[in-house]
Amino acid sequence: MDRRLALLLTLMTVFIALGLWLASILTRGWFVVTLKTTSIQPTSILKNILSLNSLLNLNNIIPSKRISLPPVRVELGIFHCTLCTSGNCLRVPLDNLPSPVSALVKKLPKLLELQITSSVALSLCVIGFLLLMLNCGSSSKVKAGGIVVLLAALSESILILRMVVATVQVALDTVESTLGLLNLKVIEVEVQTPFSVILAGIGLVFVILGLICSRILYSKLLEPSTDGLKSSIPAINLVIQEERF
Repeated sequence: MDRRLALLLTLMTVFIALGLWLASILTRGWFVVTLKTTSIQPTSILKNILSLNSLLNLNNIIPSKRISLPPVRVELGIFHCTLCTSGNCLRVPLDNLPSPVSALVKKLPKLLELQITSSVALSLCVIGFLLLMLNCGSSSKVKAGGIVVLLAALSESILILRMVVATVQVALDTVESTLGLLNLKVIEVEVQTPFSVILAGIGLVFVILGLICSRILYSKLLEPSTDGLKSSIPAINLVIQEERF
């Protein structure tokens, strides 16, 4: 592998990782859970739970009558949380989340931590990409760019690991104590695949490939160039003459 190919592969893999990480930040799939309920007693707690008066028209419900509500899907992003039901979605601030949803979210890392970690990882990856792209044949810039990208990968991997562990813990939890205030006869909590975490994980794989390519590029830049050396050596013609005695 020559220098140009190593540089091209490095930039391409890191750029793809940047796109995937940015997509993971913009999507709301870091934590996805669906609450399924039947035979609900619509008390005042229920109205506070779903916070979807405009979507479910709970204001017109008679408090003494039992109803069946459609599943409520909770999608947590880096910067916001969304509640969806019956094809309608409403962005809800974390401070105003329904009681059961808030209890589930409390099991996850703090949203501010997610925002800081993801922003740091993305910023470091951008800086590393620029250093690698503008290396101008300098091995020191390639080394610095590789180190910065490595730090970005470590930051993103910590974020991914924490979200995976938290999601698994929520999935394994019985959630009986968490949802005890709902006055529900039947309830089911279904933790679904966090697609934003998958996007970030795929981006992490491309970053690792970029680090490997950058290491190869660094080694190639350390190799002495022989082109100029060959051109600077004058041609020596040895003429052997036979001496006749």
